[in-house]
Amino acid sequence: MKGQNLKRAYHKYLKYVLLFSILLSCKTGISQGPSENHEKYKLYKAKLENHFLIKSDPLTFPHYGTYIPAHKRNPYDGFPNSGEIHWTDAGHTIGFYLATLATEYALLAHKKDTQSMGKTLTDIVNVLRTIERLDYLAEIRYGQGAEKLMKVGDSVIVPYPYPKGSLNGFFIRDDVSRIEIFTDSAPELWSKKGIKTFVQTPKLSSDYGNHGEMSQDQVWNLMQGLALTQKLVKTDEKFMDGEGELVKPGYWAQKITYRIARTMQTRVVLDLFGVPIPLKLWAIVNPATGEIVRRGGKPVDLIFNARLFGYAMNEITAQKFGDLRYGLKPQLMLTLPLPGHKHFNDHAKLALATISQRQYAQSFDSLLYWCYRTAQSYNKGMPESYQMFSFAHFPLIYLILHNPNIDYNNPFYHYFLSYIDLRLNQAPKEGQWRSLYDVNNDGTINKHDHPEPFWSAGKRLVKPVGKDYVINKNDPATRPWEYNGLDYMLLYNLFELVKIEFFKQPTSAKNKTNFEFNGWQDAKGRRWKKVDENDIKLQKNSTVIPFQFYGKEMGR
Repeated sequence: MKGQNLKRAYHKYLKYVLLFSILLSCKTGISQGPSENHEKYKLYKAKLENHFLIKSDPLTFPHYGTYIPAHKRNPYDGFPNSGEIHWTDAGHTIGFYLATLATEYALLAHKKDTQSMGKTLTDIVNVLRTIERLDYLAEIRYGQGAEKLMKVGDSVIVPYPYPKGSLNGFFIRDDVSRIEIFTDSAPELWSKKGIKTFVQTPKLSSDYGNHGEMSQDQVWNLMQGLALTQKLVKTDEKFMDGEGELVKPGYWAQKITYRIARTMQTRVVLDLFGVPIPLKLWAIVNPATGEIVRRGGKPVDLIFNARLFGYAMNEITAQKFGDLRYGLKPQLMLTLPLPGHKHFNDHAKLALATISQRQYAQSFDSLLYWCYRTAQSYNKGMPESYQMFSFAHFPLIYLILHNPNIDYNNPFYHYFLSYIDLRLNQAPKEGQWRSLYDVNNDGTINKHDHPEPFWSAGKRLVKPVGKDYVINKNDPATRPWEYNGLDYMLLYNLFELVKIEFFKQPTSAKNKTNFEFNGWQDAKGRRWKKVDENDIKLQKNSTVIPFQFYGKEMGR
């Protein structure tokens, strides 16, 4: 960072007062406060389990599709997509579901609600078994070992645990529609068994029959759930995993992480003028086909995330299986947001940095800085509050995973919490949706009919608001869908857990009103009041300067 950058920086104060945020949330007419938000959580969870999830014993046939949340559905008549339910990018939803359950378990532990803890623990175990099931079935999906699949009465298709060596970390995204191999229709079969998921939405779509291979984005979203499981799910109870070992959930999550790491690491031999040169690379190769997966698995796709993947996987496994850093892994850190508004690339780097406490997340303040900086870019043109933070769950995950030594009385941290509080207060009771109701009373239902923008899409914690309101107004998210609500559920649990464990607030965020945010200050005391391309120059050793906020409490 050079001195002339100070000359380019100009004054622009972002004045936010927590009281204003509270008043703003009151204007929405939506419930406010922790008790109302907890009631919404219960409504969201009931809808998830009844309409987006096949909640059945994953060890009993038919186990296909169990414990994999659907992404979206439309149970209402009169739309082109009426009656549809979609499982897309299920690695995302499984990861977020596991993260939601792990944080729910931790909150129940604080309440000493052992009965509810037991039920949630059962769900956590079933999700871990589902991840392993998708690993076991991956080669079978692509033509290897199908002879092992035999329906025997109403029992499991194959013995559990799986045959030795069956689990190698390569997984498919879902297996929801595989059941049609044995039955005429998965929706019909599950409806007969009392599962309500397909009653209003019998038109099933999943990745199983199309592009079902794992990709790196499936992995980094899955890792968020695995990291929180390893950290938060404390129990002496052991369960049999897919390899036949009795394990606690935390160690189970570590084993899964290790297997995934190994399947993402490969050796290639380059022929340079007749001289074979072996190279170690991060790439995802389908072991059944011997080919690199169609999306998100090429070395060129993985090379810029390789170092962060290794660090994050080491963090989860505590290197119990050795150092998972591997091969060619450039020590390169790019400025975010990356060009082209490809939000998933920014999301990848922040997710892996959050888990590993590296690069963009070397400190809590640094992570908040990058969440702020990306929001300034993606959400430019949205109301001011949306320009404060994107990927807002990552700082909360960071606190839970790493317990950093920070000043929890810092008013800016409470300012950040107020942003989360506002978004949770604005979530509609009926769940996340878009273009389903004529909310503006103009006689038509279209993309302009939506709840508060943060909650008008699925996977909002992955995709900034500006992606479908500013950058691409014709994003598929503008079509009529009802979403699974995991964004709200996970954000709510993280928020409540952070308040209890770190801010010692069992009910609501500390009311630090009248705080003026003036800008950013680096470790050497240099200050900036605007985020632009001149704010940060990466040092040669590819480390980021740890930023801190500066401002003042008004009236002091």
